[in-house]
Amino acid sequence: KLSKMKAINLIKAHRLILTGIPLIFMLLSCEETWLSDPLETVETTEDVDSLPMQILNEATITGLPYENLSQAEMEGLLFMREEEKLARDTYIRFYELFATPNFNNISKSEQVHMDAILSILDKYGLEDPAADKAIGIYTDSDLQKLYDDLQAMGQTDQISALKVGALIEETDILDIQYELDNTVDNQDIRFVYENLIRGSGFHLQSFVAVLKFNGIIYEPVLLDQEAFELIIEKQ
Repeated sequence: KLSKMKAINLIKAHRLILTGIPLIFMLLSCEETWLSDPLETVETTEDVDSLPMQILNEATITGLPYENLSQAEMEGLLFMREEEKLARDTYIRFYELFATPNFNNISKSEQVHMDAILSILDKYGLEDPAADKAIGIYTDSDLQKLYDDLQAMGQTDQISALKVGALIEETDILDIQYELDNTVDNQDIRFVYENLIRGSGFHLQSFVAVLKFNGIIYEPVLLDQEAFELIIEKQ
């Protein structure tokens, strides 16, 4: 069962996809003017994301105390494992379509995020919902629908794909923060989530920077303006 925040985020994302956002994206794409070759994008992810990625390793995670998991913590881990997979899979597909370096760089970071959560699942003997799942295939039906909708939304053009990337990172930030505020007690889970949310902030910053570089000002969809600006300015 999804937490209230996760359910709200997914419903809001689906509603926006099916109503206002596609029209907004279509209008923006008609006006897009690349300031240079679209492949010459702002690449910040590899450098700024390197520190949290380096410390998200199995040795660090397993070295933290083994603590009893609550049902909410277990459900959160299973959901976040697939939500990080959704981000990775989406960026892999968009890189195949548009060859934008940011999608390639960030998909690699998302794989590290997935691996970090898998280390927690393995530590506590939880079954991996993403095991043997191909790109774009999910155990969670809500995430499956969200992936399918985001693919349809972002594959039309590069600007739309970058906006989808930013929307995914907004969703990740809100869902991880919900877990930190409401369900997480274990040190190892908190350690992983705090690093994941920092990484998602860098990813959001990167997508917003590339859009701005190409003359598009990204407006947050799920985050409130104050939180969004804090993430963009303080990363």
